[in-house]
Amino acid sequence: MNLRIQLPCWVAIGVIFSACATLETGGGGPDFALIKCPVSPAQVSTAQVHVRRYLAAVASGRRPPPRNRYVAVKTLPPNKAQSAAYIKKRQAAAADAAAKHEALPAKWAEPSQLKCVCIYDTQSKQFVGSVCYVISSEPTIGELARFDTMSAEFVGSGGETPPRASNQ
Repeated sequence: MNLRIQLPCWVAIGVIFSACATLETGGGGPDFALIKCPVSPAQVSTAQVHVRRYLAAVASGRRPPPRNRYVAVKTLPPNKAQSAAYIKKRQAAAADAAAKHEALPAKWAEPSQLKCVCIYDTQSKQFVGSVCYVISSEPTIGELARFDTMSAEFVGSGGETPPRASNQ
């Protein structure tokens, strides 16, 4: 009788920990995200179009299927509020670097060079959270990249051909 109670408990614990392991997505490599911001409705709409374009390209065989559960799609550049938040954080980073007698790291690009990405979960078929990540440089199409605590395969706007496909 004791085993009848213990076995379901151990199975439940195993399921919980295996789910946690799949949700932990932080990986190696540089963090492309400079800041994480609430996503605007226009950015959501654009990201949805890009995801649909990417999924259609996968379905038709023009793009390989994702290698990761999460994909990062390009959306509209930062809006005024997102740019202001970036500028504030960049100024703080510049002050910190100056206090250490160091140069501002190159990742802190000019605001005009910024881009935004949203993370899409290909299993749940939903965007992860209601945020976008402000980045200064794009990963290569198909690259597994880190955005804050998320690792996602960068798919751009969904229509680009990944380099690995052109090398075959």
